[in-house]
Amino acid sequence: MRFITYRIDNQHSFGAVIENRVVDLDRRMKSHDSLLEVIRAGALIRAKDIAAEASADYELKDIEFRPPIPSPGKVICIPVNDHTTPSQSSAGTDFYLRPAESLTGHAAPLVSPEGY
Repeated sequence: MRFITYRIDNQHSFGAVIENRVVDLDRRMKSHDSLLEVIRAGALIRAKDIAAEASADYELKDIEFRPPIPSPGKVICIPVNDHTTPSQSSAGTDFYLRPAESLTGHAAPLVSPEGY
């Protein structure tokens, strides 16, 4: 099971993917406004249980994936087998920061800076 944030019919929501279908957890967990709130509340096990017992609401082809955590505070990356990003390890660091604006949803187009 994978947790996702997505958009459908111009509405943002969060849910779980089960067998290539989406269970809308936003409407089933009214006390949480986002996947981040579910995580902060320690409610991932509850979300998993709800999704496992629910019927799917959408097909994957009908949704637009969004970044899993909307508006994250910090994004810290550790380069491991990432051949598309210059390794920061050669500069003496084992991690690098990424701006939240650079995150995309699954299968969304990436915009590379000039020169990459």
